[in-house]
Amino acid sequence: MPRLSSARWLVLLLVVVIAIATVTTLRALPYPDRGPQAGSRVMVRATGAQWAWTIEGPDLVVGKPVEFQVTSTDVNHGFGIYNPAMEMVAQTQAMPGYVNRLQYTFTTAGTHRILCLEYCGLVHHQMMTDLVVKPN
Repeated sequence: MPRLSSARWLVLLLVVVIAIATVTTLRALPYPDRGPQAGSRVMVRATGAQWAWTIEGPDLVVGKPVEFQVTSTDVNHGFGIYNPAMEMVAQTQAMPGYVNRLQYTFTTAGTHRILCLEYCGLVHHQMMTDLVVKPN
């Protein structure tokens, strides 16, 4: 029976260490929700479809945590929220058959804009809607 060289022993040892580290660190997946309790969040459903956003939910208020449940009816879309100064404040993907949850607490009142961040067809540049956030 042939003997393993020291380099092969080192590779074998690294594989075992990586396997153990992977198993022990990934047990906690999916990561627990560390955000505000579900009951204290405002739930907003956002659905992308070529070439519009449908937003369903209550009024939004500065300082109140919001959970956006983002999905799509057709192709992938990028869901980007911009503040009144047109600075991006949050983003996630809108994918058909899957709901991404985006948690965000608005810090400024005013009209925020939702834009599509992923090219989705000829009228992609017009896929936007407004989201009004009221003062506290």
